[in-house]
Amino acid sequence: MKKIGLCTVFLLVATLSIAQEFSQKDIMVSPGLGLGLYGVGYGIGFTVPLHVNVDVGVSDYVSVGGYAAYWKKTWDYSFSGQYKFTSTHIGVRGTFHWGKFLSEDMELDIIPDKTDLYATFWGGYNIRSAKWKDNGGTVINNKDLGWNNRLRAGAQIGARYFIKDNIAIFAEWGGTPTAYSNWGLTFRF
Repeated sequence: MKKIGLCTVFLLVATLSIAQEFSQKDIMVSPGLGLGLYGVGYGIGFTVPLHVNVDVGVSDYVSVGGYAAYWKKTWDYSFSGQYKFTSTHIGVRGTFHWGKFLSEDMELDIIPDKTDLYATFWGGYNIRSAKWKDNGGTVINNKDLGWNNRLRAGAQIGARYFIKDNIAIFAEWGGTPTAYSNWGLTFRF
């Protein structure tokens, strides 16, 4: 609940001081890293997911695109064996860019600047693999470990700040496909 409150305060402050930097003609490719991997409480431990998002503007307010993400983790237990986990995520996303809507349509007198504020809805497929191999050579795979493929969907909020006309830094929070937050660069074409 505290995280939701902090994100809400950040977005309200950002909304009052800056506006959008997105238009219909934009194609944005955003590679990055996930922080706060889901499942840490279930023994997955620390790992940093890699991901890439693609957004193609269909209007000055909406973009559609896709995403892909991947993470891998291996544990070696000297006296018993080894766990290996991998997780690949692919899917589609739709994004509402609300900076221009707030500044122009809602007439909040926000001057467009170098920031794109947005909310994204996504859905996709999570391909997962798990394997346990003990020191005696016994192998246990996905089904017995309860680590099966699955459909996933969620929503997140995000912000991009353009350091140049075609390069931005970005952060996304909430229900991203792999982690509680994603951070990286955006390249606009």
